[in-house]
Amino acid sequence: MDKWVNRRVNPQGTCSHRLFCFPWAGGGTLFYAAWTKLLPGNIEVNAIRLPGRESRFKDPLYSNLDLLIEELCRILLPSLQEKPFSFFGHSMGAIVCFELACYLKKHHNLEPVHMFLSGATAPYSTLRQEKVTDKPLDQLTDDEFLERLGKLGGTPKEVLANKSLIRLFIPVIRADLILLEKYSKEAPSDPPLSCPMNFFDGAEDRTRNHDIDNWKTISSGSFDVQLLPGEHFYLQQEENTAKIIQTIAEKLKSS
Repeated sequence: MDKWVNRRVNPQGTCSHRLFCFPWAGGGTLFYAAWTKLLPGNIEVNAIRLPGRESRFKDPLYSNLDLLIEELCRILLPSLQEKPFSFFGHSMGAIVCFELACYLKKHHNLEPVHMFLSGATAPYSTLRQEKVTDKPLDQLTDDEFLERLGKLGGTPKEVLANKSLIRLFIPVIRADLILLEKYSKEAPSDPPLSCPMNFFDGAEDRTRNHDIDNWKTISSGSFDVQLLPGEHFYLQQEENTAKIIQTIAEKLKSS
């Protein structure tokens, strides 16, 4: 499990709740691991480390989302069964933690105490079902792929500007985006989840419509929205991080 999870425990507290944080396309664990110092001591931060990044740089990348979800469940299930837990995911991470939550509910009758989702189009949105006419990502040259990334607007500008760095991470980012390229879900007759949810988004993220209202359909639990200043990576701004942390702490204080 260690290679999949960067687990951080606040030495000043006793863990009674586990928060699992899922990365955006190409993302690692360090951003979330830093939350340990900001959250109350009873919340243990578990940042998910997917193949192809940090200590897993040489590990095979996933090209099938269903297989990734099955493996995540296998790896995380013992920890999820020990204590109450919640999920946070931004962009691709929001979809991964949603799918994992559905898988856990279906196969193990296990559900997060709370879901914190950010910066992603809702799973059942018709926007995900619209016909895509662009050339598939796996058929693009590296230069074409970088051009597409720039248009998508989901990669930090400073990363795109560093040509040597971005080319190093092209395989990882491409693999992550291929996972989502054909992702769409038919809405079930009833919500698959029942846990409460919070959705965060960048108020100036104009590169995509996340169909926030459609996120309400994934759970019968309560649903709250917070729009924070900034674009797609609004959560990396210190003030916004503090607001997200405050919300998480408030929602989990009784768990």
